[in-house]
Amino acid sequence: MDELYNDADTDLIDRHLTGRATDSEQQEIKKRMETDPSFREKYRDTERVKQLVVAHERQQVWKKLAAEEKQFQAGGHAGSGVPRFLYYAAAALVVVAMGISWYWLKPDANSQLVAEYYQPYDELSFPKSRGGGELEAAVQQAVELYHEKRYDEVIQLLTDLDGKDDRAFFVLGLAQVGAGQYERALANFNQVSEQFDQPDVYHWYKGLVLLQLGKVEECKTELAKIESDRFPVVALLQAMQ
Repeated sequence: MDELYNDADTDLIDRHLTGRATDSEQQEIKKRMETDPSFREKYRDTERVKQLVVAHERQQVWKKLAAEEKQFQAGGHAGSGVPRFLYYAAAALVVVAMGISWYWLKPDANSQLVAEYYQPYDELSFPKSRGGGELEAAVQQAVELYHEKRYDEVIQLLTDLDGKDDRAFFVLGLAQVGAGQYERALANFNQVSEQFDQPDVYHWYKGLVLLQLGKVEECKTELAKIESDRFPVVALLQAMQ
């Protein structure tokens, strides 16, 4: 367990995720993500832990702000002439002490729910078509790279591919979800046609992206389209209430 948190690789990854990596360190990470499967796995695990921690801390900060609001009201300060912002400034010191950017402090638990319910799609596969060609080769390679969690390589492979079909748009969107590129993932998911042969999987991951982006009602609409019980739709919808 100590190795997980104290080795040089974890420190390097943490520096990259928090924007403190030097140019040479960024180049090292890029190279190792391309060539070292164990490093890629550790990077994704560390990124996942960071998402969970940020979501938890954001929730704690808003609980603190709610407590400050209650104290403000109970103290009879409303209408007293005391600037309300002074009380929120005091609560904001908690944020500074915790080292959290205000960007992350949204008054909802969308990101936390996504972190709890998201898992890479381990069953991703497509039958090989008889026609073959560049598109077929690219899609099959992208699937292999996705299972190895080499999301950046999937994105690079499929982004500039001409003549994308539903499979290519879907895999590209999945890779962008894995890489945290939610706006781009949604744009590619929206390119998938209604004839796509894995609709429940599509609606599940698109729903998670919509939730991450704060589009809660659209997320609920998307999840309602899922007909099978392979995904915990009911539990997620209840958690969103």
